[in-house]
Amino acid sequence: SGYMPLYLSGYVEAYSKDYERALEEAQKRLNYIPLIEFICNAIIESNLENKRTKAAIKDLKRIWQERGKFRANSGPRKALTLLLEKPIVSTAVLEKELGISKTASVDAINALVSRKIIKFRKTEKRTRIYAAEELIQILSRPFGEDIGIAVEKAHLLLGLKMEK
Repeated sequence: SGYMPLYLSGYVEAYSKDYERALEEAQKRLNYIPLIEFICNAIIESNLENKRTKAAIKDLKRIWQERGKFRANSGPRKALTLLLEKPIVSTAVLEKELGISKTASVDAINALVSRKIIKFRKTEKRTRIYAAEELIQILSRPFGEDIGIAVEKAHLLLGLKMEK
């Protein structure tokens, strides 16, 4: 239908006691109404959570561009779009995905690190791995957690000053 899959597991985990009660009611008393209501609420709340997440991710590219002030068609500017799809990158990933040279990919990584858009994570087989921490924190936050809290955690990881 053109919609992304809707994952209910975050809601079920967050409200596991309610789920257990509804399931018990269905299994022991053959009363399915609480379970149906629970599933309906899970669908509604998961859809709202999905919309909030998508809006926050859509806004990230604008925030990153404002933070970086990258020229149009520059390597770092092109990398912003890629980061939304692949928040874990290396110079080799930028070279391949953006069709840029090794030197341009190193320059792009350095520019993104200096503007605190990505952060060095680790070295794997002599390859330096970098992460878009804001996106990762938004995607990995617990169900229902305020997106602002996730972004604050990312800002701490990136060493960004907190705005009051």
